Amino acid sequence: MHRYLARRLIQVVPVLIGVSLVVFFLMRVSGDLAALLLPEDATAEEIEALRQALGLDRPIYVQYAYFLRDALRGDFGRSFRFNLPALPLVVERLPATLELAAAGMALAVVIAIPAGIIGALRQNSLVDLGVTSLAVLGRAMPNFWVGIMLILVFAVILGWLPVSGREGPANLVLPAVTLGTGAAAVATRLMRSSMLEVLRLEYVRTARAKGLPERVVVYKHALRNALLPVVTVLGLQTAGLLGGAIITEQVFSWPGMGRLMIQALYGRDMAVVQAGVFVFALVVIAANLAVDVIYTLIDPRIQYEARR
Repeated sequence: MHRYLARRLIQVVPVLIGVSLVVFFLMRVSGDLAALLLPEDATAEEIEALRQALGLDRPIYVQYAYFLRDALRGDFGRSFRFNLPALPLVVERLPATLELAAAGMALAVVIAIPAGIIGALRQNSLVDLGVTSLAVLGRAMPNFWVGIMLILVFAVILGWLPVSGREGPANLVLPAVTLGTGAAAVATRLMRSSMLEVLRLEYVRTARAKGLPERVVVYKHALRNALLPVVTVLGLQTAGLLGGAIITEQVFSWPGMGRLMIQALYGRDMAVVQAGVFVFALVVIAANLAVDVIYTLIDPRIQYEARR
Protein backbone atom coordinates (compact mmCIF):
# COMPACT_ATOMS: atom_id res chain seq x y z
CA MET A 1 0.00 0.00 0.00
CA HIS A 2 2.82 2.42 0.86
CA ARG A 3 4.51 1.90 -2.50
CA TYR A 4 1.20 2.33 -4.28
CA LEU A 5 0.49 5.59 -2.44
CA ALA A 6 3.99 6.83 -3.30
CA ARG A 7 3.38 6.07 -7.00
CA ARG A 8 0.05 7.86 -6.91
CA LEU A 9 1.61 10.92 -5.29
CA ILE A 10 4.26 10.98 -8.03
CA GLN A 11 1.49 10.82 -10.64
CA VAL A 12 0.00 13.97 -9.13
CA VAL A 13 2.87 16.03 -10.58
CA PRO A 14 1.99 15.65 -14.30
CA VAL A 15 -1.70 16.14 -13.46
CA LEU A 16 -0.95 19.46 -11.77
CA ILE A 17 1.27 20.49 -14.68
CA GLY A 18 -1.64 19.73 -17.00
CA VAL A 19 -3.95 21.81 -14.80
CA SER A 20 -1.44 24.66 -14.87
CA LEU A 21 -1.35 24.56 -18.69
CA VAL A 22 -5.14 24.66 -18.90
CA VAL A 23 -5.40 27.54 -16.41
CA PHE A 24 -2.57 29.48 -18.02
CA PHE A 25 -3.92 29.33 -21.57
CA LEU A 26 -7.58 29.77 -20.63
CA MET A 27 -6.70 33.00 -18.86
CA ARG A 28 -5.06 34.25 -22.04
CA VAL A 29 -7.48 33.07 -24.72
CA SER A 30 -10.22 34.97 -22.89
CA GLY A 31 -8.60 38.22 -24.04
CA ASP A 32 -5.89 40.68 -23.09
CA LEU A 33 -5.45 40.25 -19.33
CA ALA A 34 -4.24 43.81 -18.92
CA ALA A 35 -7.34 45.18 -20.66
CA LEU A 36 -9.59 42.89 -18.60
CA LEU A 37 -8.07 43.99 -15.31
CA LEU A 38 -8.34 47.70 -16.01
CA PRO A 39 -11.54 49.76 -16.26
CA GLU A 40 -13.21 50.04 -19.64
CA ASP A 41 -12.14 53.69 -20.00
CA ALA A 42 -8.43 52.89 -19.51
CA THR A 43 -6.11 54.43 -22.09
CA ALA A 44 -3.82 52.43 -24.39
CA GLU A 45 -0.80 53.72 -22.44
CA GLU A 46 -2.23 52.44 -19.14
CA ILE A 47 -2.97 49.05 -20.68
CA GLU A 48 0.54 48.78 -22.11
CA ALA A 49 2.11 49.81 -18.80
CA LEU A 50 0.17 47.09 -16.97
CA ARG A 51 1.11 44.53 -19.62
CA GLN A 52 4.78 45.28 -19.04
CA ALA A 53 4.35 45.21 -15.25
CA LEU A 54 2.68 41.77 -15.45
CA GLY A 55 5.22 40.45 -17.95
CA LEU A 56 2.58 39.96 -20.64
CA ASP A 57 4.86 41.47 -23.27
CA ARG A 58 7.25 38.51 -23.01
CA PRO A 59 7.06 35.39 -25.24
CA ILE A 60 4.31 32.97 -24.20
CA TYR A 61 6.73 30.20 -23.17
CA VAL A 62 8.61 32.63 -20.93
CA GLN A 63 5.33 33.73 -19.35
CA TYR A 64 4.42 30.09 -18.65
CA ALA A 65 7.83 29.35 -17.15
CA TYR A 66 7.45 32.25 -14.71
CA PHE A 67 3.84 31.26 -13.99
CA LEU A 68 4.85 27.66 -13.22
CA ARG A 69 7.76 28.78 -11.04
CA ASP A 70 5.51 31.04 -9.01
CA ALA A 71 2.76 28.39 -8.78
CA LEU A 72 5.21 25.84 -7.37
CA ARG A 73 5.98 28.36 -4.63
CA GLY A 74 2.28 28.90 -3.98
CA ASP A 75 2.36 32.37 -5.49
CA PHE A 76 -0.60 32.97 -7.82
CA GLY A 77 -0.43 36.72 -7.54
CA ARG A 78 -2.37 39.20 -5.44
CA SER A 79 -6.08 39.71 -5.41
CA PHE A 80 -6.98 43.10 -6.89
CA ARG A 81 -10.19 43.20 -4.89
CA PHE A 82 -8.82 42.29 -1.45
CA ASN A 83 -5.18 43.35 -1.99
CA LEU A 84 -4.05 40.04 -0.45
CA PRO A 85 -2.13 37.01 -1.79
CA ALA A 86 -4.60 34.88 -3.76
CA LEU A 87 -3.75 31.42 -2.38
CA PRO A 88 -4.20 32.19 1.34
CA LEU A 89 -7.44 33.95 0.47
CA VAL A 90 -8.74 30.82 -1.28
CA VAL A 91 -7.48 28.43 1.40
CA GLU A 92 -9.26 30.51 4.04
CA ARG A 93 -12.57 29.75 2.30
CA LEU A 94 -11.74 26.06 1.74
CA PRO A 95 -13.10 24.70 5.08
CA ALA A 96 -16.57 26.10 4.36
CA THR A 97 -16.67 24.43 0.94
CA LEU A 98 -15.35 21.12 2.31
CA GLU A 99 -17.94 21.24 5.09
CA LEU A 100 -20.72 21.72 2.55
CA ALA A 101 -19.39 19.03 0.20
CA ALA A 102 -18.92 16.55 3.08
CA ALA A 103 -22.46 17.18 4.31
CA GLY A 104 -23.83 16.69 0.79
CA MET A 105 -21.83 13.48 0.37
CA ALA A 106 -22.94 12.16 3.78
CA LEU A 107 -26.55 12.85 2.86
CA ALA A 108 -26.09 11.04 -0.46
CA VAL A 109 -24.64 7.97 1.29
CA VAL A 110 -27.32 7.89 3.99
CA ILE A 111 -30.07 8.03 1.36
CA ALA A 112 -28.56 5.99 -1.47
CA ILE A 113 -27.36 2.83 0.27
CA PRO A 114 -30.58 1.95 2.15
CA ALA A 115 -32.79 3.04 -0.77
CA GLY A 116 -30.75 1.03 -3.28
CA ILE A 117 -30.81 -2.08 -1.08
CA ILE A 118 -34.56 -1.84 -0.50
CA GLY A 119 -35.20 -1.33 -4.20
CA ALA A 120 -33.11 -4.38 -5.10
CA LEU A 121 -34.69 -6.63 -2.47
CA ARG A 122 -38.20 -5.62 -3.60
CA GLN A 123 -37.54 -5.56 -7.31
CA ASN A 124 -40.50 -4.61 -9.53
CA SER A 125 -42.66 -3.75 -6.51
CA LEU A 126 -44.31 -0.41 -5.79
CA VAL A 127 -41.48 0.35 -3.36
CA ASP A 128 -38.92 -0.28 -6.11
CA LEU A 129 -40.90 1.90 -8.50
CA GLY A 130 -40.95 4.69 -5.93
CA VAL A 131 -37.20 4.43 -5.32
CA THR A 132 -36.30 4.51 -9.02
CA SER A 133 -38.77 7.31 -9.75
CA LEU A 134 -37.37 9.50 -6.98
CA ALA A 135 -33.84 8.76 -8.19
CA VAL A 136 -34.70 9.84 -11.73
CA LEU A 137 -36.46 12.93 -10.42
CA GLY A 138 -33.52 13.84 -8.18
CA ARG A 139 -31.13 13.53 -11.09
CA ALA A 140 -33.31 15.63 -13.40
CA MET A 141 -33.69 18.62 -11.06
CA PRO A 142 -30.88 21.22 -11.31
CA ASN A 143 -29.20 22.31 -8.08
CA PHE A 144 -30.19 25.95 -8.28
CA TRP A 145 -33.88 25.07 -8.76
CA VAL A 146 -33.81 22.62 -5.83
CA GLY A 147 -32.22 25.30 -3.66
CA ILE A 148 -34.81 27.92 -4.59
CA MET A 149 -37.69 25.50 -3.91
CA LEU A 150 -36.22 24.54 -0.53
CA ILE A 151 -35.87 28.20 0.42
CA LEU A 152 -39.45 28.88 -0.66
CA VAL A 153 -40.90 25.97 1.36
CA PHE A 154 -38.72 25.66 4.48
CA ALA A 155 -37.56 29.26 4.91
CA VAL A 156 -40.27 31.50 3.47
CA ILE A 157 -43.50 29.52 3.95
CA LEU A 158 -42.69 27.38 7.02
CA GLY A 159 -39.94 29.54 8.51
CA TRP A 160 -38.13 26.51 9.92
CA LEU A 161 -34.61 27.09 8.58
CA PRO A 162 -32.40 30.09 7.79
CA VAL A 163 -31.83 31.13 4.20
CA SER A 164 -28.18 32.19 4.17
CA GLY A 165 -24.96 32.41 6.13
CA ARG A 166 -22.86 29.95 8.12
CA GLU A 167 -23.71 30.78 11.71
CA GLY A 168 -24.69 27.29 12.89
CA PRO A 169 -25.73 23.73 11.95
CA ALA A 170 -29.19 24.93 10.88
CA ASN A 171 -27.60 27.01 8.11
CA LEU A 172 -26.05 23.86 6.66
CA VAL A 173 -29.27 21.87 6.22
CA LEU A 174 -30.73 23.45 3.10
CA PRO A 175 -27.41 23.82 1.19
CA ALA A 176 -26.45 20.20 2.03
CA VAL A 177 -29.81 18.86 0.83
CA THR A 178 -29.53 20.94 -2.34
CA LEU A 179 -26.02 19.73 -3.07
CA GLY A 180 -26.54 16.08 -2.10
CA THR A 181 -29.74 15.50 -4.08
CA GLY A 182 -28.06 14.82 -7.41
CA ALA A 183 -25.32 12.61 -5.94
CA ALA A 184 -27.90 10.64 -3.94
CA ALA A 185 -29.95 10.02 -7.09
CA VAL A 186 -26.96 8.67 -9.04
CA ALA A 187 -25.73 6.53 -6.15
CA THR A 188 -29.21 5.11 -5.46
CA ARG A 189 -29.66 3.83 -9.00
CA LEU A 190 -26.16 2.36 -9.04
CA MET A 191 -26.59 0.78 -5.59
CA ARG A 192 -29.81 -0.88 -6.72
CA SER A 193 -28.35 -2.27 -9.96
CA SER A 194 -25.14 -3.39 -8.25
CA MET A 195 -27.04 -5.14 -5.46
CA LEU A 196 -29.30 -6.88 -7.99
CA GLU A 197 -26.24 -8.18 -9.83
CA VAL A 198 -24.54 -9.42 -6.65
CA LEU A 199 -27.69 -11.12 -5.34
CA ARG A 200 -27.73 -13.30 -8.48
CA LEU A 201 -24.18 -14.58 -7.93
CA GLU A 202 -23.48 -18.17 -6.97
CA TYR A 203 -21.98 -17.52 -3.56
CA VAL A 204 -25.10 -15.61 -2.47
CA ARG A 205 -27.30 -18.50 -3.55
CA THR A 206 -25.01 -20.86 -1.68
CA ALA A 207 -25.29 -18.75 1.47
CA ARG A 208 -29.08 -18.85 1.20
CA ALA A 209 -29.04 -22.59 0.57
CA LYS A 210 -27.10 -23.05 3.82
CA GLY A 211 -30.02 -21.49 5.64
CA LEU A 212 -28.35 -18.23 6.64
CA PRO A 213 -30.78 -15.46 7.63
CA GLU A 214 -31.57 -13.01 4.82
CA ARG A 215 -30.14 -10.14 6.87
CA VAL A 216 -26.77 -11.93 7.10
CA VAL A 217 -26.80 -12.82 3.40
CA VAL A 218 -27.52 -9.23 2.35
CA TYR A 219 -25.45 -7.19 4.78
CA LYS A 220 -22.50 -9.52 5.42
CA HIS A 221 -22.03 -11.27 2.08
CA ALA A 222 -23.63 -9.18 -0.68
CA LEU A 223 -23.27 -5.59 0.49
CA ARG A 224 -19.47 -5.35 0.45
CA ASN A 225 -19.16 -6.42 -3.18
CA ALA A 226 -22.11 -4.27 -4.19
CA LEU A 227 -20.53 -1.20 -2.58
CA LEU A 228 -17.38 -1.17 -4.75
CA PRO A 229 -18.89 0.48 -7.86
CA VAL A 230 -20.89 2.83 -5.64
CA VAL A 231 -17.72 3.98 -3.88
CA THR A 232 -16.12 4.56 -7.29
CA VAL A 233 -18.99 6.73 -8.47
CA LEU A 234 -19.17 8.64 -5.19
CA GLY A 235 -15.46 9.37 -5.52
CA LEU A 236 -16.01 10.69 -9.03
CA GLN A 237 -18.97 12.68 -7.72
CA THR A 238 -16.52 14.73 -5.63
CA ALA A 239 -15.75 16.88 -8.65
CA GLY A 240 -19.47 17.24 -9.32
CA LEU A 241 -20.13 18.20 -5.71
CA LEU A 242 -17.42 20.85 -5.81
CA GLY A 243 -18.80 22.17 -9.08
CA GLY A 244 -22.32 22.13 -7.66
CA ALA A 245 -21.04 23.87 -4.54
CA ILE A 246 -20.25 26.92 -6.66
CA ILE A 247 -23.93 27.32 -7.55
CA THR A 248 -25.20 26.25 -4.13
CA GLU A 249 -22.96 28.73 -2.34
CA GLN A 250 -24.32 31.50 -4.52
CA VAL A 251 -27.94 30.54 -3.83
CA PHE A 252 -27.46 30.36 -0.04
CA SER A 253 -24.71 33.01 0.33
CA TRP A 254 -22.46 30.31 1.77
CA PRO A 255 -18.99 31.82 2.39
CA GLY A 256 -16.97 29.18 0.56
CA MET A 257 -14.51 28.93 -2.31
CA GLY A 258 -17.20 28.67 -4.96
CA ARG A 259 -18.79 31.97 -4.02
CA LEU A 260 -15.37 33.60 -3.83
CA MET A 261 -14.48 32.39 -7.34
CA ILE A 262 -17.77 33.64 -8.80
CA GLN A 263 -17.11 37.04 -7.22
CA ALA A 264 -13.56 36.93 -8.58
CA LEU A 265 -14.82 36.20 -12.10
CA TYR A 266 -17.27 39.09 -11.96
CA GLY A 267 -14.52 41.34 -10.58
CA ARG A 268 -11.90 40.13 -13.10
CA ASP A 269 -9.73 38.97 -10.19
CA MET A 270 -7.81 36.37 -12.19
CA ALA A 271 -5.26 35.55 -9.48
CA VAL A 272 -8.04 34.25 -7.22
CA VAL A 273 -9.55 32.24 -10.09
CA GLN A 274 -6.21 30.58 -10.82
CA ALA A 275 -5.56 29.74 -7.17
CA GLY A 276 -9.11 28.40 -6.79
CA VAL A 277 -8.79 26.07 -9.78
CA PHE A 278 -5.55 24.62 -8.40
CA VAL A 279 -7.05 24.04 -4.96
CA PHE A 280 -10.12 22.40 -6.49
CA ALA A 281 -7.84 20.10 -8.51
CA LEU A 282 -5.91 19.08 -5.39
CA VAL A 283 -9.13 18.28 -3.52
CA VAL A 284 -10.38 16.08 -6.37
CA ILE A 285 -7.04 14.25 -6.57
CA ALA A 286 -7.10 13.66 -2.81
CA ALA A 287 -10.67 12.35 -3.02
CA ASN A 288 -9.76 9.85 -5.76
CA LEU A 289 -6.80 8.65 -3.69
CA ALA A 290 -9.08 8.23 -0.68
CA VAL A 291 -11.42 6.07 -2.79
CA ASP A 292 -8.56 3.67 -3.54
CA VAL A 293 -7.79 3.39 0.16
CA ILE A 294 -11.46 2.78 0.99
CA TYR A 295 -11.45 -0.10 -1.51
CA THR A 296 -9.03 -2.02 0.69
CA LEU A 297 -11.22 -1.43 3.73
CA ILE A 298 -14.34 -2.72 1.97
CA ASP A 299 -12.64 -5.67 0.26
CA PRO A 300 -9.39 -6.88 1.90
CA ARG A 301 -8.68 -9.03 -1.17
CA ILE A 302 -7.57 -5.89 -3.03
CA GLN A 303 -3.80 -5.58 -2.63
CA TYR A 304 -2.20 -2.66 -4.44
CA GLU A 305 1.35 -3.86 -3.74
CA ALA A 306 0.75 -6.71 -6.12
CA ARG A 307 0.62 -4.28 -9.04
CA ARG A 308 3.72 -3.73 -11.10
